[in-house]
Amino acid sequence: MVGELEGWLTASPKWHLVADPVNATEWEAVLRAAVNEPVSVTEPPAPAVLAAGTAKRAAAAEKSNLLPAEFAAQYHQQFCGRLWLRGLAYAGLAYAVFLVIYFCAVSVLGYRNLPG
Repeated sequence: MVGELEGWLTASPKWHLVADPVNATEWEAVLRAAVNEPVSVTEPPAPAVLAAGTAKRAAAAEKSNLLPAEFAAQYHQQFCGRLWLRGLAYAGLAYAVFLVIYFCAVSVLGYRNLPG
């Protein structure tokens, strides 16, 4: 196993099979032969109990997210930065359009007021 080679998995893992009795008899022998270790068999909870437990865990979690907090903070900062830069770009573009209109209007009025 990779964990054993890396040194962080020092004890042998415990194997658990959660299955109904019909599937447990079928899979228990296969798993014991594959891992050469004992496999503890547990019957799964009823669907209503499983759904209730899942709903409690989801409601109790402040933020059920698989994304690490530092990545979320980094993505939020990048998003805010992009908003500011786009806002500045659009403000600059609006200013440039205003200047073009202003100088066109000044030149038209200048030609109108020429003597002659």
